[in-house]
Amino acid sequence: AAVAEAYLDEGGLVDVVGSGATVIDVSTVTPTLMKRIDRRFRDASVEFLDGAAGIGSDEDGMPRLAFWLSGAPETYARLQDLFETLSIATMFCGEVGNAQVIKLVGNASMHCHLLVLVETLTVGVEAGIPLEILVPALSLGTAQSRLLQEVLPRGLFRGDFTPGLKLRKARHELEALMSLAGQGSAEMTLCREALQRFRGAEESGLGGASSHAVARPFEERSGLELRLAVPGGGERR
Repeated sequence: AAVAEAYLDEGGLVDVVGSGATVIDVSTVTPTLMKRIDRRFRDASVEFLDGAAGIGSDEDGMPRLAFWLSGAPETYARLQDLFETLSIATMFCGEVGNAQVIKLVGNASMHCHLLVLVETLTVGVEAGIPLEILVPALSLGTAQSRLLQEVLPRGLFRGDFTPGLKLRKARHELEALMSLAGQGSAEMTLCREALQRFRGAEESGLGGASSHAVARPFEERSGLELRLAVPGGGERR
């Protein structure tokens, strides 16, 4: 609602930005809203790109941005050098709204994956395999992932719930994907369950912590904390 008001209400950005300008937005909202904003900007002769930004690592392991952008191809082409200067990777994704779809699908997949890892790693540790063995062992096979090998060791596995991506934002992303799914045929059973888990964690007061804090209710019920001594710093999600 805040993004819609900022753009579309009387005196909002659509009314203020002058003809010939270019606007790039990387908010997390529905594709439908981005298309509404784009139509209004086109009526005002303003170019608009809908974007998503993520954090990756360069060849030296330093965090760098990656961009997914959608809108008019000529607008993207004109600004491509800028995006490539700011990021390790940039990708044009087609018409306005597509970058939002990609962001929601990617982030909701990560949130569901986080819950699966919390449950399955808990089973492994309770069966007697410490994380110091379990994580590198899984990383050798098809269970390997950036979430398991890079992100969780810098957050949950250190007991560090400093955001990063706040839990309430993760809940918002899951809700937005569910709204998008309502326009199609996907049953969304897993995402619906994940959304309930994130809502429950938020209701327990963890909304301002990192998305990894969704693991805390699991840990409290099991009496087991998933912790791994890893030197670090670096990105959090």
